[in-house]
Amino acid sequence: MSKPHSKCMYTNACSIINKCEVLEAMVCNYEPDVIVITESWTHDSINDSEIALKGYNLFRCDRPLDIRGGEVLLYVKLGLGAVQVNVDANFPEYVWRHLKIKGFESLLIDVCCRTPTERIYGVNFHEKLRDLVCEVAEKILF
Repeated sequence: MSKPHSKCMYTNACSIINKCEVLEAMVCNYEPDVIVITESWTHDSINDSEIALKGYNLFRCDRPLDIRGGEVLLYVKLGLGAVQVNVDANFPEYVWRHLKIKGFESLLIDVCCRTPTERIYGVNFHEKLRDLVCEVAEKILF
């Protein structure tokens, strides 16, 4: 009996909008179940339809500030039953989802953008990330 598996793809895009054709080619070639993109540089003037991938649900979180950089995208293959995980933590750029993958009870996946400095969001930014992970762990484990 073979073990269940899924294919994931990750990239740090440094602006996805001008790389959509390359992304589509990679997806066609590798057929991943999950695609995680950091540094997408998306913002509210970019419509979901401009970055959508056929056969995938798109979940995104744009940077809430008017500063270039950051932003995260999560694409999940249709049929994997991606369910949002609600959190109260004060962390600005993340997407959490539960996935239903055959052979697994469930899979929890996250994409977040952790800026290397605190200058964008202010002090305690790295603590906010830790709080986010701890909150999700508590919801899942307890």
